[in-house]
Amino acid sequence: MNGINLMNDQINIEIVKKTPSQSDNILSNYNPDLINERVRLKTDFFKSSIDKKKEEKLLMCNNTSQEYYHASYGEKEQKHTDLFKNVKLPSGTLGTSEILGPEINTAYDENYPYLTKDGNTLYFSSKGHNSMGGYDIFKCTRKDSLSPWSRPQNMGYPINSTYDDILYIPDESDQTASYCSNRRNNSYEYIQIKLPQHTSANSIIKGNFSTLDSVPSKQAYITVFNSNTGEIAGVYKTNPSSGHYLMVLVSGTKYDISVEAEGYSEQLSSFEIPDKKGDFELKQIIRLQTIAQQKTIKINNYFTESEAAKISFDITPPKPLAVVKTEEKFPIQKKPKRNAEEAAKDKEDLALAENLYNLAVYQEAALIYQTLELYIDLEPLDAYRYGVCLYNTKKDKTNCIKALEFCLSEKTIPIEVLYYLAKANQVSYRFSTAINYYTKYKAVCSPEDLKSLKIEQEINYCYNGIKLVNSPVILEIYGKKHVDQNAIQNSLTQLESGGKVLVITDDMRSSIDKKKDFKSLLYLTPDKNTVFYSSYGENDANGKDIYQLKKMANGKWTPVPLNISSINSTSDEEYPSLSKDGKTLYFSSKGNENMGGYDIFKSEWNDASQSWSAPVNLGSPINSPYDDIYFLEY
Repeated sequence: MNGINLMNDQINIEIVKKTPSQSDNILSNYNPDLINERVRLKTDFFKSSIDKKKEEKLLMCNNTSQEYYHASYGEKEQKHTDLFKNVKLPSGTLGTSEILGPEINTAYDENYPYLTKDGNTLYFSSKGHNSMGGYDIFKCTRKDSLSPWSRPQNMGYPINSTYDDILYIPDESDQTASYCSNRRNNSYEYIQIKLPQHTSANSIIKGNFSTLDSVPSKQAYITVFNSNTGEIAGVYKTNPSSGHYLMVLVSGTKYDISVEAEGYSEQLSSFEIPDKKGDFELKQIIRLQTIAQQKTIKINNYFTESEAAKISFDITPPKPLAVVKTEEKFPIQKKPKRNAEEAAKDKEDLALAENLYNLAVYQEAALIYQTLELYIDLEPLDAYRYGVCLYNTKKDKTNCIKALEFCLSEKTIPIEVLYYLAKANQVSYRFSTAINYYTKYKAVCSPEDLKSLKIEQEINYCYNGIKLVNSPVILEIYGKKHVDQNAIQNSLTQLESGGKVLVITDDMRSSIDKKKDFKSLLYLTPDKNTVFYSSYGENDANGKDIYQLKKMANGKWTPVPLNISSINSTSDEEYPSLSKDGKTLYFSSKGNENMGGYDIFKSEWNDASQSWSAPVNLGSPINSPYDDIYFLEY
């Protein structure tokens, strides 16, 4: 809630420079003229007995020689730091440490104080107050040294983030400021910024989104980033019926934009909002389109009062969809004429493609169909085979769906066209369309296929997908690399928690594991006293389950593994791991509230019941209709 409020009233800053910083020596990056020995590590005189016991590097600051401010655990055994001050007495000696009042200190950590030279402004970092996560930087002011400090004011987003933002020091002219943050890769950076010299006005942007496909979509997620800072300025979901959205962004700022919609990979663009020159709504139109098999984005901005006045987003009744005539071939476009020799060769290639299709050599068959499609109109049955080949070989199912939809109304086409269309739409995040095709397939398929293809379960996956995609989590990707799943443990090393991912030994495998030649990976806790792994157990009716073994007082493992029944479903569970604090169990499951394939779930340890809680899906885009496995905290 704090994050929502702060991001709704964000400030506009300009980053002058960023430099990697060591967390144990952050002072080295700051301007020595500003610090001038006024900010330094605490000396023993200011340390409490608890400070000395914890041996942490805490900072202290003074304006003149009259007041010293510092962070301390105090003389009581408390787990958080508070801000204290020492005042010089008339005798010339320093008095004892006095804790600042509850208007500054909270039940959480306060740290990294900086007192301006005039002594009337105090900057510090706190995990309390209205922090949006981790340490946020706050500011207090007073008239003079005898006056009380004002209520702490959060310095706002994007100076503060959901990570740790610490040791804010402005220059004497209040033109620039410096601070440190670990918002990038969890490593500290020294950041110098130019402060806005006036309050930046916000602009309201009223927008409309749609795709320009044959069946247009109005639903998308729009993520906006400040081009200067790289920070997220907002995440907006369009109205699925109208395509409308509303943004509130800082005027006079350039933004990068990411648009994601069903059937489209992430599309990137940018725009700049001019300085505010009136109280009118800006207008914007975003369109996604596929041109020559390339996904494109076009943004039209109407950012002057006269331009914006001409744009209306009133909803008009949709035009009726044109009826596609079944006799038209796939795809519908004019083809070059073929001579007799070329036509004969096309016929041979069609026969070859059909033979490869029957042998399930889908990659080669798809390439032949793709070439033929440039010169001839594929018959419906050939279009069906082409669609199936594309389904089995291409991750992007756009052309697969087009080929299969073309031949949908032909009576000679196998009813499996409905199943392939359902699956292709499902993995393309078109869950509602997928449910429609699954329902149609249910009405005509055999009971055996209904059971073996788990159609009811697939429909449930789609309903779960709708729910999860409509409530996405925000994440930042730091890197990607290819992983060999046959030796995945080789990539899962150097866990911060000290845990290890190992290959299970034969003596831990059940008879069914050995019969099915299943070798689970196991997670060994940092203390080497507990392992989690997956097994069919001695009854494979419920697929693979997560099991736990503990080391007993005599150093031996418990003879019977514990089935963690509170997280296991009637489908497969695999790839367990623990959080750094050992209180969260992550695993992958094909059951529970799943959107297809393996989804990653978490379960929390309950001390009162001494059991793991019901699984919670980690959500989209962490999970997808594909396999998402091995969630590990680093």
